[in-house]
Amino acid sequence: MEQDKGNFASVPGDEGFDVISVGTGRRKGAWNQSKVHVYEVQTTSIRSEIGNCILRAKNRKHELTFITNSAKANKEMENYGRRVV
Repeated sequence: MEQDKGNFASVPGDEGFDVISVGTGRRKGAWNQSKVHVYEVQTTSIRSEIGNCILRAKNRKHELTFITNSAKANKEMENYGRRVV
């Protein structure tokens, strides 16, 4: 989905997120590091894990989207006011 939009998407090894997407700048081939979007696959509803992920994204100024298929985890993330897919 991100690559279809022209963004560079990768699965980082040590970044702490499941997928990172970097948008392009106005010039072809230029990466806009200020437009980093991170995706986190969240399978549990453990409040501390969700909070740590939100804090990590906020400190790095990344936009964060959670992905889950758990109704309990979904409710916990929505309590934080986070976008969930």
